Amino acid sequence: MAVFSQMTHPSCKMFLNFKKSRTTMFLQMMFLICSVCNTYGVASTALPSCTSDEYRVGQFCCLGCPAGYRVGRDCTATTNSLCSKCPDGTFKEGLSGQKQCTACTKCDTGLKVKKKCTPTSDAECEILDGFFCSDSADKDTFSGCIFLSVLGALVYRRLQKLQTPKRRIWGKLNTREGSRNSQDVTDSAARISKDISNTRYGDIRKVETSGASIQTAQQDRLKITGVGASHELAKTDAGRMERYRPIINNVAKKHAVDPALIAAIISRASRAGNIIFNSNPPGWGDNNMSFGLMQINVDPEGGNHQIIGGWNSEEHLDQATGILVYFIQKIQYNRPRWTKEQQLKGGIASYFEGVEAVISYEPEDEPTEGNEYSNDVVARAQLYKSLGF
Repeated sequence: MAVFSQMTHPSCKMFLNFKKSRTTMFLQMMFLICSVCNTYGVASTALPSCTSDEYRVGQFCCLGCPAGYRVGRDCTATTNSLCSKCPDGTFKEGLSGQKQCTACTKCDTGLKVKKKCTPTSDAECEILDGFFCSDSADKDTFSGCIFLSVLGALVYRRLQKLQTPKRRIWGKLNTREGSRNSQDVTDSAARISKDISNTRYGDIRKVETSGASIQTAQQDRLKITGVGASHELAKTDAGRMERYRPIINNVAKKHAVDPALIAAIISRASRAGNIIFNSNPPGWGDNNMSFGLMQINVDPEGGNHQIIGGWNSEEHLDQATGILVYFIQKIQYNRPRWTKEQQLKGGIASYFEGVEAVISYEPEDEPTEGNEYSNDVVARAQLYKSLGF
């Protein structure tokens, strides 16, 4: 037994050698598999980092598109990224893998363009003359600004006990129809106190008027002038006016303005759309310087309004009526001793010619086309009032 314990039987020695050989082969095979995996990137899921000029698409690092261009198609193993120019009204800054360009900022309510939008940079806006921006508003984007008429600003400051806003810019009013810049005044009545926005601006039936001049009466080849001519002109437009009655009523309620007055301005300005329906494009008048049923002025040297809504839409009437309300309020502020009816008539004249043209009550129409704009509008409004507006 002692001899056996110190010797290895030949059969046992063969078994141990075989076992050692199998272990060595297994280890060699595993080493070979790992080497192959490392060589072809199978063993690791990590991908190389892309540079700042590239963006990742799967396992590829694609070169981004430059400013003013978006990625139209990603790169592949054999092709580069395809870049497409940003469409009009959009922009993209810097080199990136952005696939959509960003819409340009629109300078609408109470703002004007300071810097135009380009394919590589956004537009910049600034506050229009004569409007107010609260100190709490974002001075970069103007988000949250409160734009008020002069009268509205005084009421707002009194009610809110605010100090004079730091960003206050006074501007000279233009002297053409609808001469208040952009939709900035569309909601002026609603943005000041509830009492002011709900106040009636006088009874249109009590406003004194001499009616249409002979120049205006000749539009329909009438042989009469004055109030009678205004009534006949309004009657001619009455059928067409009915299609706009619902939106006239909506806007009138919002701005606390007599619907008959809105109808009268539509009649005077565009003959209820009849003289601008077939213009090219539709809705334009005054050599393409005035737009819509109430003919707001878009001339950069005149009203410089931005178009809001279609020419016969509620949005357009909302914008134009806001402009009218602004001028009525401005006359109320400038002429506090006038009666409401006198202030109303002065506001109508201002809508056409600007506040500077209204020096006294008697000659408020003197500079206007046909020398009788507000007289004609008032007479037409009185006719529409009798028709249920």
